[in-house]
Amino acid sequence: MWMFALVAILLIAVYLLTPSITEDTPSPAGLNDFNFPDNSIGKPVPRLYGYARLFGNCIHADGLRNEKIEVCQ
Repeated sequence: MWMFALVAILLIAVYLLTPSITEDTPSPAGLNDFNFPDNSIGKPVPRLYGYARLFGNCIHADGLRNEKIEVCQ
């Protein structure tokens, strides 16, 4: 009988000592969070020997802006 009491006390101790889980809400992504290719003066041009994936330069990008997304419920 004392074994059941010991197990019950240990289970209660484990429950009380378990850290609580906090949920962080993610912040919305802005334009600074993305890595856009650009065409700036003085930026080095990559030189490739062999096979690899290279990203091209963006000559013109129009209409980059932040807009709040509204969810209809």
